[in-house]
Amino acid sequence: MTTVTVTFWTTQSEETRAVRAIHVRLKAMWLMGAAFLVVSGLIGWDAFLNVPYPMVSDQWVGGAFLVLIALFVYICVCLLPSAAIQRARRGQLTVDGPITMAFTETGFAVRSPYSSFEIAWPAVPRVLETREFLLIFASSVSAQRLPKRVLSPEELTEVRHLLQRRLGKRASVWQREAT
Repeated sequence: MTTVTVTFWTTQSEETRAVRAIHVRLKAMWLMGAAFLVVSGLIGWDAFLNVPYPMVSDQWVGGAFLVLIALFVYICVCLLPSAAIQRARRGQLTVDGPITMAFTETGFAVRSPYSSFEIAWPAVPRVLETREFLLIFASSVSAQRLPKRVLSPEELTEVRHLLQRRLGKRASVWQREAT
């Protein structure tokens, strides 16, 4: 039975980079939502107002509508993630003490000075590996962050194999050794 346990401290800058890595992956969702709004808005313009797409006399209404959509996209894609990153920079509770993560065949456990929990592998929607982190998503927008610097090359390989074995396609981890 495979078990890998690591205890580590994170820095505020490391937390900031991890939050940024998570939000970069969420931007695609926001952009798809904005595209949906634009398309549904144009369809609604035609269907509900029974007016062809912005005509000369209605250009200001169409322009205002598109400006509002652009503003919504800007807020969702740029400002909301930036606010989360600023909160991470100010410090989170997990930055104030050691974090212990344990990976087993049944799931993973996290212990910090402020919380402790376990999640079974079937409840993990996905795992992403970046250059610096393993991001273990507990939901579609929330992830536990494991800095790869705290794992030896052997431990990293063992965790990758465990994730691939237990999560299959939900684990997006590198096949090669980290450089």
